[in-house]
Amino acid sequence: PREPSLWRRPLPRLAAAVALAAAIGGYTLISPGTPRVAPAAGLDTLSAIARSAAAQPIPAGQFAHLLTQSHQSGQATSLAPTADPDKVGALPQGRVSQTRESWISADGIMWVRDSSSAGPAVERWKFCLPQGDIAQPSPAAIDQWPTDAAGLEALLRSQVSGSTSQDEAVFVAIGDVLRLGYTPPAIRAAAIEVLGGLPQVTTATRTVNGVALLDVSFRDEAARPGVTATLTFDSSTSELVAESQTGGGADYAAEYSQRSLVPSVPAEVTAAAVDQCDRSDSNAATAVPSKG
Repeated sequence: PREPSLWRRPLPRLAAAVALAAAIGGYTLISPGTPRVAPAAGLDTLSAIARSAAAQPIPAGQFAHLLTQSHQSGQATSLAPTADPDKVGALPQGRVSQTRESWISADGIMWVRDSSSAGPAVERWKFCLPQGDIAQPSPAAIDQWPTDAAGLEALLRSQVSGSTSQDEAVFVAIGDVLRLGYTPPAIRAAAIEVLGGLPQVTTATRTVNGVALLDVSFRDEAARPGVTATLTFDSSTSELVAESQTGGGADYAAEYSQRSLVPSVPAEVTAAAVDQCDRSDSNAATAVPSKG
C-alpha cells in the first residue's frame, strides 16, 4: 500500500507549508511586539473552563481513543486539504470522505485505522510519535509544554513556518495541538488564550442538537480573500469537536468524537497494521492529518 503521512490536515504546515509559502511569495514574519486586540468574545470563558478541567493522563496499558470523520471537496489551495497528504495539488472531482480511528499509548505508539471514499476500503498503520514535532508530539512530550499563553505562543512562534503570515501559521499549529485527543487541559486553555490574541480571529456561538458551540474563525482578507478556517469548541467542555475551511476553491469539514480511554486496540488493527516505526522519516512527521 502507499505509505501515508503520519496525519493529514486541512491547513498544511512545516515542510509542505514551506513549499507553498515559496510558491505564493513567502510569509510575513509577525514580531512578538505586534499589537494584539482584545480576546474575541467567549474565549476567556472557554479558557477558564479548560483550566478547571482535571488532567487525564493515559495510564500504562491503556490508549487514548479518537474518531475523526472528515469530508473535502473542490480544488486544493495552499490552505486546503489534498487527496494525497504527501502532495499539494488538485483534489479528485466530487466529494471525498474519510474516517480515521486512532489509539495512542502513553509511550507514543499510535495505531490507526483509515477508510476513504477515494482509496482502499481500509488501511491500518502503526506509528511512533516524535518527541519534538509540534504537529504530533507524543503524550510525554506535550506534557512538558508551557501551560501559560505567553510561553506556549513563544514556543509555537519559534517553530512554525509557512502560511501567508506567522499568525496564520500559529492558528494552524493550535488546530494541530487541540485535535490530538490527549492534549492536557492546561495546554488547551493556553492555546485558546493564544487564539484570543490573534487579530484575525472572530467568534460566533450556535447550538446544534442541544449542544452549545463556539466557532473560532481565522480570516485574512488581505492575504487569502474569501477563505475562512474555523475551529469549533464545545462551550461546556472546551474540547475541540470540529473544524472546517471554506473558500479558495476547496471546502473541508471534520468532526472529532469518541474521545475516551480504552483498555486495548482492536486485534484486527494490530494484526494487520503496516509498521512505520522503523522509517527514518516517520519520526520526522513532516505531515499530519487531513483530519480524518
